[in-house]
Amino acid sequence: MEMPVRFAGFLAYPFALPMNLHRSTLGFLFALGAASSFAIPEGVFVLDSINQSPFNPQGARAARFDQQMNFLGNSIGPGEASFQTPQVIAEAPDGTFLISDQLADTVHQYSEAGVYLGSWPTTIDNIRGITRGPDGLYYVANGSTNQIEKYTASGVFAGVFASVVKPWYVLFRRGGDVLVSSSRTTNESPVIERFSASGVPLGPWVSNYPFTQQMHELADGNVLVSVFSMSPAIGITSGLHEFSADGVFVRRYSIDGTRGCTELADGSLLATGGTRLVRFTRGNSVGTDIDNFGGTLSSNFRLLYNTNFPTLVRGTVSLQDFNGDPATVSMAYELRNSGGTVVQSGTTTLDSTGRYSFVTTQRGNLKIWLKPSHWLAASVSATINQWGAQFSPSVINGDVDGDNSVTIFDYIDLSSSFDLNNGDAGYIPGADLDGDDSVTIFDYIVLSNNFDVSGAE
Repeated sequence: MEMPVRFAGFLAYPFALPMNLHRSTLGFLFALGAASSFAIPEGVFVLDSINQSPFNPQGARAARFDQQMNFLGNSIGPGEASFQTPQVIAEAPDGTFLISDQLADTVHQYSEAGVYLGSWPTTIDNIRGITRGPDGLYYVANGSTNQIEKYTASGVFAGVFASVVKPWYVLFRRGGDVLVSSSRTTNESPVIERFSASGVPLGPWVSNYPFTQQMHELADGNVLVSVFSMSPAIGITSGLHEFSADGVFVRRYSIDGTRGCTELADGSLLATGGTRLVRFTRGNSVGTDIDNFGGTLSSNFRLLYNTNFPTLVRGTVSLQDFNGDPATVSMAYELRNSGGTVVQSGTTTLDSTGRYSFVTTQRGNLKIWLKPSHWLAASVSATINQWGAQFSPSVINGDVDGDNSVTIFDYIDLSSSFDLNNGDAGYIPGADLDGDDSVTIFDYIVLSNNFDVSGAE
């Protein structure tokens, strides 16, 4: 693979620069003024933190894979000179990489092509995880201050989110709360702590799990926890541990010294453990090692970044003029890109309160289109990110024939089924607009009130 070109140049300023302004700070500030119009390429990124040597010729790099874990090359490196102990990748709004470096005590920035752009001008000591929050700020685990600190994308300090002893990783969940892992040992009251989105402590989420690193929320709401080390005295071993959303242990996946974890597009799981990169089928505790990408016994794989793990589009649909059980209603859905092309489609069902969800690996600005059976379609333009997206429309009733318009043809179908009950010959379920298992005058009223209306296209 061709090595990325590093740029050198001279900038003339009409004022004197501070003598202690580091060259990497200059590079970072310059990069902000010339932000890339591109985006990080899709894939799974794995950090190897061990410096390049005859024993680890591919060290200090970010290896890139597709969602099937085929190696696509090194997006950063190999032999990246700015790395000391890179831990976590995050993505900046302009499509560049931000990587926390524990021993360098900073956050490095790289272009989408892997070119080093500079580092945050921070005073962080013993930095661990870095996570982009829903508010666009970056939440950094500062091991020296025992705090989760907030920063802008350019590295400007924006306040303290919470105080946590030996914090390691921050996970924002779709429900709005925040989990923080730590490197506490068995004699330090180890716990994964839970906070509100504003940093209010909500108590322990899981207790007695020492030195937990990366966490990941699965599409079904369960949470993966990478347990780096455990004390045999408490009867739990290190590995990839899965918990329910409320912190109840589900299962362990067999990999020791676990650091990183994520979910792949097909629902399988990926974890790092020292020199190993292992893929698991969900529910199978024994995985398959990923190799043939230059990993060695001197490698040290850290935390994972996946651009397209499964997440949820969800919400609650208000079914107008309906007195039946929403759980009996099926709903078609589509995701469309900016050009109008359908990139995902399917059918889902509502629950008894009208809630729905479907899994997607799509990201970016997309149109969400929903059509419950005999209601007109609704749509919205939304940004789908790692936390998914929400859309809760109120939909108009009366589309008996399902063509997304209320017309004379719906009157004809309703009339052919008039005065029939569910189970009668000739009964058309879509003509029962109000959900009482009968086609009556009340269904005519619903249709008449919405006549000549069409749904979103």
